[in-house]
Amino acid sequence: GGERYGRPVLLHTHHTNAVVEKLLIDKKIPGLEEYNVLRREVPFGRSRFDFLLGRGERRLLLEVKSCTLFTRRVAMFPDAPSARAKKHVEELLHLVHEGYEAAVLFLVQSSEPRFFLPDFHTDFAFAQELYEARGHLRIIPCGISWGENMAFEGSPAVLTVPWDIFEDEAGDRGNYIVLGQDGEQGWFGTAGWGDPLARVLRG
Repeated sequence: GGERYGRPVLLHTHHTNAVVEKLLIDKKIPGLEEYNVLRREVPFGRSRFDFLLGRGERRLLLEVKSCTLFTRRVAMFPDAPSARAKKHVEELLHLVHEGYEAAVLFLVQSSEPRFFLPDFHTDFAFAQELYEARGHLRIIPCGISWGENMAFEGSPAVLTVPWDIFEDEAGDRGNYIVLGQDGEQGWFGTAGWGDPLARVLRG
């Protein structure tokens, strides 16, 4: 583990699923209290998902992501580009369209943040995929508090996802600076908006 804001942080991603399983069994994951754990590490389609949950005849595939990138207000995932995470969202969305239930649980390793966003600065492709899936997949960001000896305390709290901020901030606003070298003539630069390559070629 590590430490941030004077509190322990679980960094071992493989332990996260064991924590989530305990929380599911104890009915402490908001929105999933009525589901039971049927299986772990479930192969489905081209992927393997962390949990298969059941509620009567209903089945729900749950993928878990550990989130260790956070400030006191905002948590973000991923902290590095993750083609695997994007693939999981794509696969879950495909299964939803086939009639299955599916959810992604982001376990934020702190109870400090109140908001969660996909980190579009780090992995725009994943962030866009999650944004487009938001009306079909359950997206459950939960913050958890760790105490001494890495024992979790209290119950997970659901974080708000301010999709309006994603819509405002994640788009390409078109501002740019292009630097180039023109042989012996030296360097040149251009700045503006829109498609920089098209503008340079026109100029």
